[in-house]
Amino acid sequence: MPDVLVAGGVNMDTTYRVRCIPAAGESVAVLGKSRCIGGKGINQAVAIRRSGLSVAIIGATGLDADGKAIRAFLAGEDIDATHLAELSDQETGRAIITVDKNAENIIIVDMGANAAADASMIDQINDKLDGARYALANGEAPWELVKRLFDAARLRRIPTVWNPSPMPQERKALLKLTDLLIVNRTEAAELAGTGINVDLNSLTPALRNFGPAEVVVTSGAQGSVIAVDQQVHRIPAPQVIAVDPTAAGDTFLGYYISSRAEGMPPEAAGARASCAAALCVQAEGASSSIPFDRDVARLFGRLRISCHGEQGE
Repeated sequence: MPDVLVAGGVNMDTTYRVRCIPAAGESVAVLGKSRCIGGKGINQAVAIRRSGLSVAIIGATGLDADGKAIRAFLAGEDIDATHLAELSDQETGRAIITVDKNAENIIIVDMGANAAADASMIDQINDKLDGARYALANGEAPWELVKRLFDAARLRRIPTVWNPSPMPQERKALLKLTDLLIVNRTEAAELAGTGINVDLNSLTPALRNFGPAEVVVTSGAQGSVIAVDQQVHRIPAPQVIAVDPTAAGDTFLGYYISSRAEGMPPEAAGARASCAAALCVQAEGASSSIPFDRDVARLFGRLRISCHGEQGE
């Protein structure tokens, strides 16, 4: 049985490297172009798998060349794709990513088959839910599918994790079913109805009032903040030269979930996840840039030695 079930986007990404992100009405020349398998569902599943846990993905692709390439990739990563539907009347989802010289990006997602994933798929995975440690979903999965997944998980006392990215219109009902909420600073401000410059030390605990017992807000090079058990933990990010931030948030999420599933306390889980994200942004691409546990372990070990003078527990 998989340790984690992931419902979310499955895409073929095209990344364009440019000197600067174009302003409204502006045209810019492409300096380089690449294609990579991505989507938040795949990225998060890959991060969880490469961190050491088993994972199954729930979603849909088209009956096309991109869909076949995605299935071959998932098989190579040892990710269970039994419940990744193949739809003959839909195209596989696509994302267009623009990355500038400062490693800032803009992402446009064509949901394609992702939007057609049927909530009834959840009724077919009861055997996998029974053995799962977490049920995870992101904003690229249809709202109805996420609702049914979280309802089924709650019945079995399986913790639910929600990453509402992109942000859906209807979120109150899902927030009430969410045990662990992971968002970036922009998403956190939108959920809370505040400005983006609000102090995370106050914003993060406030999000717990919507239902989640544990809230993690990431803020790139500024690190992350975790609110759980009436405590707020500020986690610094390793300082690196970023090349492409495309899958960094998904990498952080995957390693954080894996660390918590293995019993690591929030501060240590956040630090390990930050190390994984720091390695991710130093490589180009989406799923291809997600680091393996052996590489994260080396950086995590050096970080703990630097902070404490000796290897932590």
